Amino acid sequence: MKKKIISIILLAVMILILAAGCGSKKDVSVLKVYIPNMAGQIQDLKMVNDKANEILAEKIGAKIELIFIDVGAYTEKMNMKLASNEEFDLCFTSSWLNPYDKAVKNGSYYPLTDLINENCPDLWDTMEDYWWEGAKIDGELYAVPNQQIIGTIPAVTLSKHWVDKYNLDIDSINKVEDLEPFFATIKKNEPDVYPYRVQGPIGNEYPSIISCVSLDTSVTDGYKAVFAWDEPGYEDSLAKVRDWFKKGYIRQDIASCIDDNNDFKANKYVVTHTGWKPGFEASQAAQLGGEHAVILLKEHAEIPTGGATGTMWAISANTKHPVESIKFLNEVQTNVELYNLLCFGIEGEHYEWIDEDHIRQKTDGGYFLNQAWAMGNQFNAYVLEGQDADVWEQTKKLNSEAVPSRLYGFTFDNSKVQMELSQCETVMSEFKNIFNGSADYTELLPQYKDRMMKAGAQNILDEVQRQLDEFAKSQK
Repeated sequence: MKKKIISIILLAVMILILAAGCGSKKDVSVLKVYIPNMAGQIQDLKMVNDKANEILAEKIGAKIELIFIDVGAYTEKMNMKLASNEEFDLCFTSSWLNPYDKAVKNGSYYPLTDLINENCPDLWDTMEDYWWEGAKIDGELYAVPNQQIIGTIPAVTLSKHWVDKYNLDIDSINKVEDLEPFFATIKKNEPDVYPYRVQGPIGNEYPSIISCVSLDTSVTDGYKAVFAWDEPGYEDSLAKVRDWFKKGYIRQDIASCIDDNNDFKANKYVVTHTGWKPGFEASQAAQLGGEHAVILLKEHAEIPTGGATGTMWAISANTKHPVESIKFLNEVQTNVELYNLLCFGIEGEHYEWIDEDHIRQKTDGGYFLNQAWAMGNQFNAYVLEGQDADVWEQTKKLNSEAVPSRLYGFTFDNSKVQMELSQCETVMSEFKNIFNGSADYTELLPQYKDRMMKAGAQNILDEVQRQLDEFAKSQK
């Protein structure tokens, strides 16, 4: 009987200890994170996510749930999530994908200045001031830029296979038009590929601001907005694209081709436009296979108007975990182990070290993103096979020497012309074939201009000019 009483007492004590332990266990917040997938392989996403959470649970007291969305659907799906006030924590945003300025104007992102000051002030020191200043809207920061190349050199790229096969002297090429004899050779001898991937007007020098409005760079006293069709050489550009289409240098089904990314990844295009940066050739080879040649179209790097907003992380205005979210963004900027895990996966499973400086990714290993520029501080990235060991020092040097756009830091507020912009975008979509060469611009261009003016293009130009004048005052 005595033994039975002791056993009952011991059992009761054990239950109390267990209960106390369970009661003291703190629930760990899980941050929902949306990321575009640029056609990477993510079969082992859970494995990588779990490994990241081992680091984050200790560092920030929270975990993450990485949710990849196909890049082609990313903007549309994020627009829906933001418009419906879905509760999530973080998302990729930029000037070109899930547009940053639009989301900020709609109140979709959490203001970060005070959040950083109160929780991780050292984050400010991780990058030069021009990153932060370029990402602000009306003096407030709503996203943390991913450090990478901020200035790029316009270029075209093509497989080394074609260069060698047809003895192309790439040193003799100074502009895209110089490649026309090469296009003719490809057209004649290679029926299974497209000589040129048309992605817009050829040779236009005026930087686009919004829709059909560009900046007249010939005006240096203040800023002058002009319609794109009033740029010097605009019609010559349309004529060149039309001529190349008729000669078969541009795919003949371009009018009905909605998405050509699969053809691009299958190396169906011989010459494509790009922005060159140190290490580009190696990343291109990793994505497409084989060696690639690059032809630079300018001598120096340029920082575009939205240079700092090209790739960023924002915190949703509807987050329940703002402190943990900003701490996560601090980690992807400063934690080398975490950043490279998100970029390249797990050593041995998804990549291997081939020497003390370089890794080799396993393209069929189950986690192959090839988008380190979208994940955080790329200056902390492992160096890929084929890249110079000092690629990140080269990149920093290029950034420091890059020439900024005259409009660097300018963000157009479209709130007063949203209806006109929507109407003009509809017209531009209807007349897209004059820009890809598949329609005769001489017949359609007058109609296009007329429709654009009726859709409100003049109101857009006037509003851009008004804001440019205000921007000019702020620069004095």
